[in-house]
Amino acid sequence: MDNDVICQNFKNETSKSIHINIKETLSLAKEIAADAVAFPGCRKLYISDSRVSIGVSSNGRSASALLNQAWRTCVPAQVAMDFYSGSEFGPTRLNVADVGSRRRALRKPRGPAPDWLAAGSPSQGR
Repeated sequence: MDNDVICQNFKNETSKSIHINIKETLSLAKEIAADAVAFPGCRKLYISDSRVSIGVSSNGRSASALLNQAWRTCVPAQVAMDFYSGSEFGPTRLNVADVGSRRRALRKPRGPAPDWLAAGSPSQGR
């Protein structure tokens, strides 16, 4: 199978920033395309805090040309690899990894750091 069918790049041709809905949809589409290649013939459910991305993925299209362009990056891989995706809503407040970008205080660790983390990385000269 030709790589160009499976891996398509979304390119922003302008210098303007990309709208958050397009970023969220592109992120979901890239994840779906990667999973389609890695797990052909499967079904997978994705949790997103973007209702716009969920709408695009459930309908397979949008009224927005830019959202359609972002979504089209995963369609060839899904069709070629017989991959079925579904999307459900997950509130941002439940996404622990997203706390830092929401200007909220980070949670305290639940326990001590594992030995491999506490020892430091090899690049630190240890």
